[in-house]
Amino acid sequence: MPAQDPREVGLDLWTLLAIAYAGGDGRGVSLNSIRYVAGIIRQATLTDEHLGEDLRRLQVAGLVEERDGRYRPSEPFLAFFHVREDRRSVRHDYEDLIRFLESHDLCDGGSEDPNR
Repeated sequence: MPAQDPREVGLDLWTLLAIAYAGGDGRGVSLNSIRYVAGIIRQATLTDEHLGEDLRRLQVAGLVEERDGRYRPSEPFLAFFHVREDRRSVRHDYEDLIRFLESHDLCDGGSEDPNR
C-alpha cells in the first residue's frame, strides 16, 4: 500500500519535530518538554488530551518510542533527522519530513480524522 500524506492520517509532525529538537540525542524527553517545544514551534499550546493523542499516533506509526516516561524519536525518523543537510527553518524541516515519510512508506495508517 502506498504511503499517504502523514497529515492525511492524522500525524502531528510538529509534535514529532518537538521530540527530536528537545531530545534527538537519544536521551528522550518528558511530556512537559515536548509540550513546551511544540508550543514554541507551533505557536499554540497543546492540551494533555491532544498531546496524548499525537503521541499515541506517532507510536503506532513507529516514529516515536516511549521508555520510562520519556519519548524518543525512533530509528526511521532519526535517519531523516540526522542527515538533513539544509537547516533553513522549522517549516523547512516539516516539509522535508513529509516528503521523507511519504517516500519511505512510513505513513500508511493512523487517525481516521484527515482534518487534524
